[in-house]
Amino acid sequence: MAKCLCRFDLRAFRWAQMMIFAIEEVNTDPALLPNISLGYRILNSCSSPTNTLRAALTLASSQNEKETASGCSPPISAVIAEAGSSQSLAVAGILGPFQVHFGWEWIGAIQSDNDYGRNGVLAFAEEVKKLKICIAFIGTVLRTYPLDKILKVVEMIKQSTVKVILAFVPEGDFYPLMKEIVKQNITGIQWIASEAWITAARPSTPEMYRAFGGALGFVVQKMDIPNLNPFLMNINPYRNPSEPFVKDFWEIMVGCKPSSNVLDTGAAKICLGNETLMDYTQDVFFNVSQLRVAYNVYKAVYTIAHALHQLVSNDEKKRKVEQCSLFLANNFKVNFRNRFGDDVFFDENGNPPASYDVINWQLRNGQVQHVTLGHFTSTKNGEFTLSIQEDRIVWRTGQMVPASVCSNACPAGTRKAQIKGKPVCCFDCVPCAEGSIANSTGATECTACPQDYWSNDKRNECIPREIEFLAYHEPMGSYKCVNSGIFLAFNIILLIVKKNLFFFISHYSDNNV
Repeated sequence: MAKCLCRFDLRAFRWAQMMIFAIEEVNTDPALLPNISLGYRILNSCSSPTNTLRAALTLASSQNEKETASGCSPPISAVIAEAGSSQSLAVAGILGPFQVHFGWEWIGAIQSDNDYGRNGVLAFAEEVKKLKICIAFIGTVLRTYPLDKILKVVEMIKQSTVKVILAFVPEGDFYPLMKEIVKQNITGIQWIASEAWITAARPSTPEMYRAFGGALGFVVQKMDIPNLNPFLMNINPYRNPSEPFVKDFWEIMVGCKPSSNVLDTGAAKICLGNETLMDYTQDVFFNVSQLRVAYNVYKAVYTIAHALHQLVSNDEKKRKVEQCSLFLANNFKVNFRNRFGDDVFFDENGNPPASYDVINWQLRNGQVQHVTLGHFTSTKNGEFTLSIQEDRIVWRTGQMVPASVCSNACPAGTRKAQIKGKPVCCFDCVPCAEGSIANSTGATECTACPQDYWSNDKRNECIPREIEFLAYHEPMGSYKCVNSGIFLAFNIILLIVKKNLFFFISHYSDNNV
C-alpha cells in the first residue's frame, strides 16, 4: 500500500512483530496445529478507517503467491484488526464499557474527532447519566487540528468549574492539547485516561507531570513475554529485505536507510551495512517487561490457532480446508488457558473477557511511573470484580479525593432549586418556608410540620406550638376584649351604611330614568 504521510508508529510496528513472534511460536509447537503452518500478511492502514476497510477486503479476497500441494492458494482464515480502535471499529463496531467511581458529579470530557473518541464519550455519557452525573462540556481534538481549535478547548477547560476531566483520546490526538495545557500552567485537574494514552511513553515526562500527575486510567493487562526481546533485537533489513516495514523501522531506529538505490533514499543517510541494534538496547522499543496491547495481539494469534486446531480436528471440515473450499464457522467457541494462566474465551455476544489494570501516574526519582493500583476482570458467568487500593492513589490535588461538583450539597434547612437552562447538577439552595423543614443535607423538598408543630428558626426541626391564654381580669385581656367589641360594632355599622347608600343610589336612579 502507499507510504503514509504521518510519522512511523514504533508501537504499532512492535505489535506487528509480536504477531510474527507468536505465529513462529505456534508453528514450532508440535501439539498445536501439527503439520500445518500459519502464515501472515501485514497491510498498512495509515490510521485511516477507509484504508482499514480496503485492507480488510484485500486480505479477505486475495490469494497467496504460494500454492498448496493441491494446486490452490490457502484462504485467509482470520484477520487481526488494526492498531487503532477508531479504525478497528470500522470493521468490528465494538466498544468496551467505562465506569466511574469516587463520588464525582460534575465532569468534563475530551474526545478525539473519530469513532474511538465519539463512541467512547457517548458510551461514557450514557453510563454516567444513570448515576445522575453531569457532563459540563465535551471538547474535541485531533492531531491534524490547527492551533486555534486546540486553544478553544483550552479556553473551555479554563472557563469551567470542573475538577475532573475524562480524556477519551489516542495519544497522538491528545498530545497537542497536553502541551498547550502545560504551557498555560493549567493545574489542579484530576485527569481520567482511556487506555490509548495513559501508558504512552511520549507524554510520560516530568514536564507533563506538572499538569497531568496523578492521572488515573484503565489499561489492558500487561505481560512480560519470554524470548521476545532477543526476537526484536534480531530485526535486520539485510536478512529478509521483504519483511514488512523493517526498512522504515531501521531508518527511524538506526538513522540511515538500508538501500543502495540513491534515488530511493531521498535526504536520508545511506547505511554502510554493518549497523547493529546492540547500541539501542536501552530504547523503550526493546523494553518488553510491561507489554499490554502487544499481549492482546499475542493472545489473538493463539486464539486463532486454537480455533483452527479445533476446526481441522473435524475430519469433514479438515477435508474442506485441504480442498481450499470456503466455509463459514458459525457459533464457533474457543475456550483455553494460555501459558500465562489466563483464560481465553468469548461470551454469547462474541466478546472476550475484560481484564484491565488501574494505572496511576506517580513521580518517582524524577521519572513518571505507571503504577498499578487495582484490577478489573470479568468471568464467564457475566460477573466482574474490581479492586482498587485507594490509599495508594496519588491525586493531582493532594492525598484527598478531589471533589468535583457544580453546586455544593444544600445544608439542612434548605432545598434544591433547579437553575433554568443549567444541568441538574447545578442548583441554588432556597430556605424552607415557615412551617416546613429539611433536616438533612441535599434535600430536594421541604417537609411540612405536623399539626400543632412549627418550624424552628433554622428550618431544620419541627417544634411544638406555644398556646397563650389571656384572662379578663388582666389589663391586657380587658383592653383586647374592648377593642374587639369596638371593631365588631364598627364593621356592622359600615355594612348597614353601605347597604342603605346603595339602595338610595339605586332608587334615585330609577326615579330619574
